[in-house]
Amino acid sequence: MVDHVEGGRYRALTDAEIAALLAAGTTPEEIEEYWRERELRIQRSVDDPLRHGFELPFWAEVRALLARKDEVYALGGNGPGKTEIGGKLVAEKLCEAPGMKVLCVATNDGSSKQLQQPGVYKYLPAAARGVNERSGPRKRDTVKNITYSQKNGFTEGTFVLPNRSQCWFKTVEQYLRDETSFEGPEYDLVWIDEPAPIGLVSTLAFRIAKRRGKFFFTFTAVNGFDANCAAILTGAKVVKALPMNWQWSLRTATGEGAPDPRIVIPELKLDEVQVKDVPAGQMPFVMQPLNPAQGVVFLWTQWNVFLPRSTQNPAVPSVFDKVVRKSKATVRMRLFGWAEKLSGCQFPAFNPNVHVIEHAKVAELLRPKDGSGPQLTSFMAGDPATARSYFLLWIGVDRLGRKFIFDESPRMAEGEWVSDEGERGDGTRVYAGRGTNFYKGYIRLREQQEHGVQAIRRFGDPRAFATEAAAAGGGRSLFELFNDVDTDQPNNELTAPMFWEPAKVMRSLLAEAASGSLDKINNAFSYDPDKPISVENEPRLYVSDRCTNLIRALLNWDPAQGEKSPYKDPIDVLRYLFGEELHYVDPNVPEIVSGSGW
Repeated sequence: MVDHVEGGRYRALTDAEIAALLAAGTTPEEIEEYWRERELRIQRSVDDPLRHGFELPFWAEVRALLARKDEVYALGGNGPGKTEIGGKLVAEKLCEAPGMKVLCVATNDGSSKQLQQPGVYKYLPAAARGVNERSGPRKRDTVKNITYSQKNGFTEGTFVLPNRSQCWFKTVEQYLRDETSFEGPEYDLVWIDEPAPIGLVSTLAFRIAKRRGKFFFTFTAVNGFDANCAAILTGAKVVKALPMNWQWSLRTATGEGAPDPRIVIPELKLDEVQVKDVPAGQMPFVMQPLNPAQGVVFLWTQWNVFLPRSTQNPAVPSVFDKVVRKSKATVRMRLFGWAEKLSGCQFPAFNPNVHVIEHAKVAELLRPKDGSGPQLTSFMAGDPATARSYFLLWIGVDRLGRKFIFDESPRMAEGEWVSDEGERGDGTRVYAGRGTNFYKGYIRLREQQEHGVQAIRRFGDPRAFATEAAAAGGGRSLFELFNDVDTDQPNNELTAPMFWEPAKVMRSLLAEAASGSLDKINNAFSYDPDKPISVENEPRLYVSDRCTNLIRALLNWDPAQGEKSPYKDPIDVLRYLFGEELHYVDPNVPEIVSGSGW
């Protein structure tokens, strides 16, 4: 019977194997004992997954990488078990020593309670879960503070184990509402599950340094090649690649595996190169970023053998059926976690590690200082449409002539402008069909309640503002309609006339790209990367990490995508802000101060 215990695992025996064992002299009692031990191990894995749970073979590779690196970025396809390994790593860290501090970050409260918090609770020590689930009064010295329910998660978003190790649960939504909500202790482990603003990522990665902690970031790149991907993948080298049909062996505990000919990847061929500098038919597994303290690992969907099986091919998960006839880029992202920067990007100087800054830093510049008013002068631009939402950007200029894109509409929380398949996302529809009075109120509320400063000039697409309202406005332009009095509410300050002016740009973004007119934006991003950043050597243009839709467009827009590309809209609005020179205006001095060094 020992021959059937593989890698410490008691696998199920087929009828043919049982018959062969009996024929070879194995007694029925020995076979029964084997099954009894198997069932016992299954029950132990359910009752105490922290100590006895089953681990998929590739977990060993993730653990080895995390042992060598301070920061590990696990880009996964759909369903490889990212949350499972994250939950177990959190529980292990909390039990490692007294007084451990762990932070878990999810996209929003719903995903935290539905995915991340259950993932951690599952792997807590059986004794701790047992006390939480026991009815009746508890002894105060048994567990310091742990109350969990499937509906509400952990009470107050935190818990403390008997060894005084504590875990906190927070969300990206909290950060976007109030960056100071993430002020707190340094951590021994930070686990972020799914995309987060790069400013938050960099802040939390720094917060582990003082305790020599670890940073674990799991996500599927549903937003395409975004700031997170750019920060870790730009310049990274493939350390290990595997055949696309690779499957790990469940019969050993040493991480062995081999290509499985039964695994057929939709839309991708084994004789074609899928990723530059990777052999044909292979996909990246481990990458080394430019920062030696970081590591990247890709978790493939097919490696989770517990996923429901495809009805077309039982050798692969049913997720494979969902990507049939999808683009190759979508298949690579959904099944292998791979996000690729589109070729022909027009902003090679844009580097999210340098140009994307925490919104809190920009918000500080918008606040009055020493009674002298805001440190930024605000301008805005917009691209209107009747069939979709307007895309809006706000930019601030400081005394030094530096520019800060500090807000956009719609924000990612309102809806992504571009879907993971490169099509128009929910953000393009969230405010579709709204009139000028809605936008006047919407813009003013955003400026009053969040910015604390009003834009002194507003620029619009000279063509769209002149034509979009022709049908509804009897031939009058949007420039005129925005400047109208609201006849239904003439005393409403929010819908009072709002002056817009045509941006001084060529009629077509594609024509500007072809003529090199986008150099104004690229020049603003430029600096000497071989020298330290200083007042004499720094970019003149920065982007708040709140502006996720714009950041994605900067990384992915290519004129070859054509006029209908949704990535084009944010770039259109950005160039309106560069149609003429914008300057800081001192609120206490009625004159324009030219930006030095521009």
